[in-house]
Amino acid sequence: MKDEVCGNFVSFCRFITHSDEITHLYFARNEKINEVKRRRAQGKTFNSDSESSEGLDLEDVFKGHNVRYYNIAAEIAMWKLVKEQIKEMYDKFPTTLEQD
Repeated sequence: MKDEVCGNFVSFCRFITHSDEITHLYFARNEKINEVKRRRAQGKTFNSDSESSEGLDLEDVFKGHNVRYYNIAAEIAMWKLVKEQIKEMYDKFPTTLEQD
């Protein structure tokens, strides 16, 4: 899970399956805003569209890529979605895993 792409994928799955109090998403957004401000203060460069050095656009700061684990029920819902999507894609293959 150290790979940024994988982490962003899992985070986005958490975002789209989110059904609890919206407060958690605001906390994640605020963490991202603070991270961007810290990086600016340290003179560090930005590596994605959501971290533009041209200005802090609050609409652009949080795009679901920084939602962290926050409770087991939400995590189970997220992994069920991932499993369902993988199964759906797997079932479209014309051959079985054994045949491959």
